Amino acid sequence: QGLEGKYTQILRDGLPLYEGYSGGFGLMSIPPLDLKQVELVKGSASTLYGGGAIGGLVNLISRKPDTSFTGVVTLNQTTLKETDINSFFSRKYKKIGYTLYAGATRQSAVDVDGDGFSDVSSDKSYIVHPRLFFYPDERTTIITGYTGMIDNRSGGDIMVLSGKTDSLHQFYEKNKILRNSGELLAERKLNGNDKWVLKGCVSHFKRDILSSEYNFSGGQYDYFSEISLLINRKKHNWVTGVNFSGNRFDKLGGDSSFITKVRN
Repeated sequence: QGLEGKYTQILRDGLPLYEGYSGGFGLMSIPPLDLKQVELVKGSASTLYGGGAIGGLVNLISRKPDTSFTGVVTLNQTTLKETDINSFFSRKYKKIGYTLYAGATRQSAVDVDGDGFSDVSSDKSYIVHPRLFFYPDERTTIITGYTGMIDNRSGGDIMVLSGKTDSLHQFYEKNKILRNSGELLAERKLNGNDKWVLKGCVSHFKRDILSSEYNFSGGQYDYFSEISLLINRKKHNWVTGVNFSGNRFDKLGGDSSFITKVRN
């Protein structure tokens, strides 16, 4: 719709884990091993998810376990000096199931066009995403999960990144990111195709920006909860519910900005 990317909300299993300051998140950084499907929801969803959803939603759906064991490990090496290893394991039993994704990436800084500055930043990142599934009866499913990510990126003058700083070569920028989030989802099927859905999440995001010109450090807490009832009829579907969400941003270190704390 011609809007900037910040106006498109990214959801993880229907939960808004990437909002505000924590929205510095690239879709390409999500390995496909952990994904079942990607949903593109057009139109405004600002009533539920705020101004960040004016341009629509991207909902990332995680894989669920099957009765047979699944195990996948991939190792990639690219010509741009990137090495990554990713793994996914899952299994469903009678009353319980699990999925586990874990991955690591190591990328060296690369000056592709030879101008002395990195076109691809160096990167060391680690991510883990375990989920537990409980099945008390045939109509009820309860899912709990955790996501943890550490990401350290550095870019700028290739000489500086190589440890050879002098009077001419000084520019650099480093980003250190720590993300932790917990999630809860419960579904209860009623008569026919009707069902209750309860979901909630809480997350913490911390980012440190270090450069030759300025430093900044900030942290953000997000929380979201929702309960809804879906009623399916032959010609109409009805959805009713209520949600509660908010976030708090705190500046953690001294810098030249005047931002201190923001609550929504």
